[in-house]
Amino acid sequence: MKIFTIFPVIFTALFSRGTSKSATNPFDDIYISPLYLNDTTTIIIETRAVMADFKFYISNETYTNQVFLTASIRSPGKYVYKYYNGYTRKNNEVYVAYKSGTAFYTNSVRKTMNVSSANTGLITNNVCINTKNTISKLSKSSGWSDVPLSYTFDGFDGVYMPDYYHKIRLNDFNIKFDTYYREFFSTNVSLIIQNVDGVFDDISKTNEVEFPLSIKDTANGCSFNLKDILYVNKETLMLSKTAKDGYVSTKHIYLPRNEMRNQDKYTAYLVFTKFGLDKSLLRYSFSLHALKNIVGDCRNSEYCIQRTDS
Repeated sequence: MKIFTIFPVIFTALFSRGTSKSATNPFDDIYISPLYLNDTTTIIIETRAVMADFKFYISNETYTNQVFLTASIRSPGKYVYKYYNGYTRKNNEVYVAYKSGTAFYTNSVRKTMNVSSANTGLITNNVCINTKNTISKLSKSSGWSDVPLSYTFDGFDGVYMPDYYHKIRLNDFNIKFDTYYREFFSTNVSLIIQNVDGVFDDISKTNEVEFPLSIKDTANGCSFNLKDILYVNKETLMLSKTAKDGYVSTKHIYLPRNEMRNQDKYTAYLVFTKFGLDKSLLRYSFSLHALKNIVGDCRNSEYCIQRTDS
């Protein structure tokens, strides 16, 4: 007990010496995404220092002043780190110890960071979602603050109209957000389409067919790509997940050319899991309405030529 009571005094003395010896603050801003149970927290350090060291501490009902991340930086820049929340519990306090060069460590003020809770909801047409959770920002000039984010869904109109070749252009769906915080955005996403009359049986013989998507960065946020290469018949536009005669590889989704009469039966939805800062589960439902070709076969075109025998 005597050692325990003396230690804070010694530590305070070292703290004072470190404060007087440190010439400059070794960082501009530090950003910490919410703490998640069984998930990853993103930490960003922005610094102009040529030599800086950091220790991130967490305290909760299980751990006291536990180091959960260390960083040694030897050139100016923006550095991204991942913390897998092994020490995180329901209620937490976090602080950062930092030093420049040979100076002693200086401690930041403690910041309360409780575990993030996810949302579940439906996306309505072109909605803007404000995050329930925030990024914790530690600034060298103003200390801790909270940074909320928002996500705007653009091209989510309720009805999707493929082009004349029945191709679903995944980059027609866009999510816009402040790209300064791009490292804090991630999600898993799939497009699910009704398997009308078995037209997607070569993908999956289920009532609904899932097409996993990948994230594509854009200037204003992100869009989507088909995650896996598929194969499409050049004549019928039927899809397959394996190569076949008459099929070519594609990273697009097509509606079968000869199924225009059933297009009112097609329903589709996008499912987002672990979406954004809140790690939400979101669903966006829409219908498909393909336009007919101007000139072509009589089943799928506005104008066609029919042969009649005289």
